[in-house]
Amino acid sequence: MTEGKIFHKATIILYNATRRYSSVDPTNDTVLEDEDQNNWWALSALFLAVGTAAGNILVCLAICWERRLQNVTNYFLMSLAITDLMVAILVMPLGILTLIRGKKYG
Repeated sequence: MTEGKIFHKATIILYNATRRYSSVDPTNDTVLEDEDQNNWWALSALFLAVGTAAGNILVCLAICWERRLQNVTNYFLMSLAITDLMVAILVMPLGILTLIRGKKYG
């Protein structure tokens, strides 16, 4: 399983666990919404994104600075770290914002 799939599944599980469902008031048939949103999971997802970015930056720096690590295999690993870094910087924050705002598409 890739890290992106793990992140997506973890955020969906956390979102469903902390989601507050609306209830219908039987007296006037209106939908009551809870205004308090418990978004503690968004903070944990943000820590995951920051940790992912920091780890991949360290991998890239280690390969660039250490002469013994500069071989074909490690260049391949560095390209994977760069793409994972781009996911951590560009995709994960947008996913967190989408889950916080509660937008439903489709």
